[in-house]
Amino acid sequence: GSTRRSAGAVWEIRGRAGGLSTTGARVVHQDTSGAPDVAEVDDRLGYSIAVGDATGDGRADVLAGVPGEDRNGRREMGAIMLFRGSSAGLTGTGSQYLDQNSSGVPSTAEAGDQFGDTVSLLERSGDRRLDAMIGTQYENRDVMWPSGTVTWLRATNSGLVAYGFLDSADL
Repeated sequence: GSTRRSAGAVWEIRGRAGGLSTTGARVVHQDTSGAPDVAEVDDRLGYSIAVGDATGDGRADVLAGVPGEDRNGRREMGAIMLFRGSSAGLTGTGSQYLDQNSSGVPSTAEAGDQFGDTVSLLERSGDRRLDAMIGTQYENRDVMWPSGTVTWLRATNSGLVAYGFLDSADL
């Protein structure tokens, strides 16, 4: 795993007939081969996680929040990573990184947003792939009354794509 303080990681521990076993356990993180990002101090990858088949291939994928992600001088703007499931388990190959500055993702990444502080996977569209809901607790923290938001990312065979946005005005 990463040696950077509070960078974070996700462990895959498989169940067997006799219960959980650390035999064959795997760990993925931002420095895993094939992963589209690098670990930094205080990223907090895995602060929130959701497990399910987001890509429709019959294998469990892991959606991991990275609320401490810094980029372009924006501290704790946050991000998410989708680690793909494979026949051997979780892998960095084909994994996906998204933040609020990624193409099509609503809003703009600002310091302190912590995009990805909550994540969930759920069936929303009837296609048997699990869409992602991404919480941003401190959206627009730089204003007097910050508003939390939920970003809806649609699941496709190749990964997650931007779809929608909910904020306090939608409730």
